[in-house]
Amino acid sequence: MSIFQNETLTSRKLTRKDNQRLRGNFDGDDAVMCRGFGIVAPRCLQETLRCDESDPCDPHWFNNDSTVRDFLLKRFPQMADDRNQRRSAAKWHEVISRYFKMGLAARRIEADLKDEQGWTISVDCVVQQIRRCRQGLRPNGKPYSIRKRGRPRKPEVRPAETLIAAD
Repeated sequence: MSIFQNETLTSRKLTRKDNQRLRGNFDGDDAVMCRGFGIVAPRCLQETLRCDESDPCDPHWFNNDSTVRDFLLKRFPQMADDRNQRRSAAKWHEVISRYFKMGLAARRIEADLKDEQGWTISVDCVVQQIRRCRQGLRPNGKPYSIRKRGRPRKPEVRPAETLIAAD
């Protein structure tokens, strides 16, 4: 099972003469002589099938396009008018489709988006924000307030006569 027809296992090993010739060109402390040429396996997985266990209702929500569209419209309600929301929604959609659907690694997505669109985003941060929004929290992890918006009103002070008359 060799690439070359005349190659054997012993032909791959260096002879003493070959080692002496290499020592003439390289020092013993050089990386080539100590560790080889540094051919290693890739450090990140290329694809991983993911499901979102943090979402108890529908762990495969990202496979349904209408669910993804509704999620993005709820998170970015003024996407049609606001340019920043439209840009953020596009980034989130790319991360959802590549990270959750295709199962690509975060580092690979970051490199691809930087090459294709010129975006510099942290995919892990966006994934964390997406998971928080699916749980009903704000993107920073805090719960939404139950108070009404705006300045609180002063409580109405009723005159003392009406309080006594009411009793």
